[in-house]
Amino acid sequence: EYMGVRCYYIGYGKNEKDAPIASVYRYDVEKDLRDTYYAEGKQPLSWNQVGNNQKDRTVEGLYQPVVINRGSSIVLGTGVSSNGGVSKNFYLLRIGDGEDYMNVESINGVPADFSGRANASAFYLNYSEEGVTHEKMFVGIGRTSEKEESADLLGDFWSYDFSSQTWKKCADFANGRYCREGAIGYSVNRTDDIFSKSYDGSKQRGVFSFGYGREYGTDNYSCFGDSWEYLP
Repeated sequence: EYMGVRCYYIGYGKNEKDAPIASVYRYDVEKDLRDTYYAEGKQPLSWNQVGNNQKDRTVEGLYQPVVINRGSSIVLGTGVSSNGGVSKNFYLLRIGDGEDYMNVESINGVPADFSGRANASAFYLNYSEEGVTHEKMFVGIGRTSEKEESADLLGDFWSYDFSSQTWKKCADFANGRYCREGAIGYSVNRTDDIFSKSYDGSKQRGVFSFGYGREYGTDNYSCFGDSWEYLP
């Protein structure tokens, strides 16, 4: 929702030529409803392309990136890149004046040992611990190759602190037991506190669920139906 107007946004992915793109489109829900139901014979609105008004932006199309909602902005990163190979870049996207423009800001400082990846997973946590508020993105796992049938899967896990603008290597996903891609990442608020009595505030946890991968040290690839919870 932007200035009281409800809109859908869709973007990135691949085009009909199987190439990663950076286009974003907007769909105005309220205007579509008015035009469709109150204007006789009026056709539903089409999707409108959102331009980019940042001249020095880095233009990079991404396929299978991670996307997290950060309030009034979106964080987008990694994925198969239009520049070739897989990306390790992250961007902060904000909708500008009139909703027809999008500001793209690079999130710098990605560590050298953070591997480019596609079909990774991420979640966003804004929580309090011992009276201190933290705002972080957690991202990990994924596939290091452009090829979707690739077995080059990862099991690492990273955090990005928006306040200090720093990255940190965390414990590997599922304690290094599994490598996978395509897991669903999301955050939850627990109503109990069974893991840590010192944890206060919103009691947010991050969760990875499902995906395709293998157990470490084996070549037995399969689709998983498990869920793993992360307590920061």
